[in-house]
Amino acid sequence: MVGKHIAAVIGVRNTGDEGFNTTVIQANLALLSEPSGNVMNFTGNSLEMPELQKDEEVTFQYFMPLHPSLPTRSFYLNINLYSQGANADVFFVKQAFNSTIDLIEEPTWIDLQLLGLYAVFAGVIGLVAWGLRDFAVERGLLGSQASTTKNSSRAKSSTVKRKTSNKKAAPADQNEWLAGTIADKVKK
Repeated sequence: MVGKHIAAVIGVRNTGDEGFNTTVIQANLALLSEPSGNVMNFTGNSLEMPELQKDEEVTFQYFMPLHPSLPTRSFYLNINLYSQGANADVFFVKQAFNSTIDLIEEPTWIDLQLLGLYAVFAGVIGLVAWGLRDFAVERGLLGSQASTTKNSSRAKSSTVKRKTSNKKAAPADQNEWLAGTIADKVKK
């Protein structure tokens, strides 16, 4: 689950003739479309194990914290073991796990993203219904209810008296806004 730790239980068995010491374990997540690239590297952990002799085996657990911003989808999970041979100069890497895993969201009681999606969807439906209603009112498609509303508003507007001013406006010169500019006729 995203935002949690995943655990891998890894068993190592020495089938060779010489002993070796597994020193470090490291894992990474990669995209299915680009397996050679890394989406997330996990910390390499030092393993404090005694040297494995021929036909010995050991099992250990490796925890990998998943960042909450990772998307819920499929990833490649690669887990590598770094080992040192009997000779201190010999190192080798063995891939312990390389497969696809699916990251999922933790189930919650209330999915806020889904509620938000429903709210946006309801808002769009409301806007479309409001637009269709206004269109129907303009066209007179809603029947007698719309026409009586228009008639009553016309009747009210005819009974209202308008106030008028007794002051007479002074005659305005049509070209007074041009005074002092290049377009002024008086200066020409």
